[in-house]
Amino acid sequence: MTSRTIPDNRITTRKGIANIATGTARSFLWGWNSARVSVGVLLFGAASHAAILQTEHWALLGAAEAGVGYDSNLFAHNGSDGDGYGLLEPSFTIQRLNSLTNLKVDLSVKSYTYFTKTNLNSLDPLLKIRLRYPFDEEIEATQEFSGYATRRTEANAIVGTRLRSDNYDAHWEGTFNPTGKLTLLTRTDAQRTDYLTAGFNTNDTASAGVTLDFLSNERLQLGTGYDFISSRSRPDLADVPETKSKQHRYTLRGQGEFLPKVTGSFFVGAGHTAYSGGLTQSAWDFVAGSSLSWQATERAQVTFTADRSTNFSPGGAAFTQAGVALEWTQQIAGGFTATLGADAANIAFRFESNSEHYKQYGGHFLLKYALTERLTASLRTSYTKQNSNQHYAQYDRAIVYASISTKF
Repeated sequence: MTSRTIPDNRITTRKGIANIATGTARSFLWGWNSARVSVGVLLFGAASHAAILQTEHWALLGAAEAGVGYDSNLFAHNGSDGDGYGLLEPSFTIQRLNSLTNLKVDLSVKSYTYFTKTNLNSLDPLLKIRLRYPFDEEIEATQEFSGYATRRTEANAIVGTRLRSDNYDAHWEGTFNPTGKLTLLTRTDAQRTDYLTAGFNTNDTASAGVTLDFLSNERLQLGTGYDFISSRSRPDLADVPETKSKQHRYTLRGQGEFLPKVTGSFFVGAGHTAYSGGLTQSAWDFVAGSSLSWQATERAQVTFTADRSTNFSPGGAAFTQAGVALEWTQQIAGGFTATLGADAANIAFRFESNSEHYKQYGGHFLLKYALTERLTASLRTSYTKQNSNQHYAQYDRAIVYASISTKF
């Protein structure tokens, strides 16, 4: 059986760390009045449907979530206002069955409707595709393509305001086992974030890489990898120069079972990044990432994630971000599941003559209760504190959100 590796540049921490623009207020489909009515519809749907449509080779599945919440800092900056909101998110999945070709297509639409600040209402669709061939663990060589297109409306902590953006990603990777001891993984990736809010950039990234893993035993693989990453940030204004970066990344990596009940992957190494255009610098820097899971007991799992990498901000500034996150998930008798997590992150911006630093700390708690096989109630809370040498970037943020979700 071939274990799938996680590419260096695709291991990320929890969403709030990987993007740093945390506390993302995402979108939903209808207004608050419709959201209240839809809760009753979801209850009925969960009791009367097992699947929308299923044949020998195809399945069409559905899900929906409705909820209410409160966000104390809508713009992720010092002195920002808060507001309550209602939401609804329907989603559908088309999946290929009983075939060597594994195809899965997800489509969803999210909508926030705010109680008083209705000018912040948003509507964001998401389309995801995953294709893998052959879908058979006994066949060593595999090819996989995944991609998504989505619109996001969220608070961005780096620039301290709410931004709307169109986001695209296309990823391909292929594995090949020339011998029983070696696994060769090749990969390519293309990403674009087009900020639709006036005055903010369009950021593009393209990468290609290769990894050679040595099978040290049946449960653990160790190897080495190389990635070339090319990025650019194009300003919204024609008279402002764009900034480009090129990075060569060399890493040592491992995946599998490192200790009894501890599984996951890691990479560690160095990357040389050269900037041109709006910023002219070049330097070597430390890069690393990990995603580890410890099955502490039959009902408890602990996960640890970490990442250190470079990126462009919505305004075009280059920065290095490093973050860690720890999360404990516990299944409780009676259909309850609780998750408790903590995270920390640091951002250091790269300028020609000055510097900025953001330090972010946070925690979150999630409690789920399975009302039925297909109906779940959830309560989420999170808190974020950001310190900075820039006054506007010093803020606290708390979010409370309760929802009901169903599968049909």
